[in-house]
Amino acid sequence: MTIEKGREWGRPAIVPGDVILASEDSLVAASPGLRVLPTGGNLWRSLGSPRLKEAGDECTDLPLDVLHCSITGPKGTSEVVAVAQVVVGSWFSRGGLTVVTNVGTWGDMNIAPRAHPNDGEFDVFEIAPHTSLRQRIIARGKAATGTHLPHPTMSVHRGTRVTIERKSNAPLVVDGHVFGRWSCVSVEICPDFMTVIV
Repeated sequence: MTIEKGREWGRPAIVPGDVILASEDSLVAASPGLRVLPTGGNLWRSLGSPRLKEAGDECTDLPLDVLHCSITGPKGTSEVVAVAQVVVGSWFSRGGLTVVTNVGTWGDMNIAPRAHPNDGEFDVFEIAPHTSLRQRIIARGKAATGTHLPHPTMSVHRGTRVTIERKSNAPLVVDGHVFGRWSCVSVEICPDFMTVIV
């Protein structure tokens, strides 16, 4: 059950002996049925960069939503699971930027301050293609603290399903992994898909 306002998130547990340490988001996503303890990446940062725990330590089991991605390319469609984000474009690219985020953080930036990894929705941060370089630089500096919004050419909205068609040569990056040739990506939230340990 996704998090509810006014309720505690997760449940007390003990770190098992077979815990998997995941230093990046894609390693968390690759282990949905296992006991995973994030030690790096955007999910880890969004959880407050918790300290490393060892087998036998007290911990909290946290239910986690994931992003189910269907990526269409020249050889057909591939399915990928992401825990943190799907990025189309780049902060300074002329084609704009779209980040579908489950966790709100992207590197050292807090691009979607109200995002939560277990609220049953994702947040979509967008920079319009016509945003000036100067405005992008200013907003990039403010994004570290989540104060880049409101902005007339940048926005955040929430959803459970989105489809993005490729424009020009926009790169596609899913949990840090770059996808080559692609034409379309569809992202859907999967609530309570897995559990992580903190």
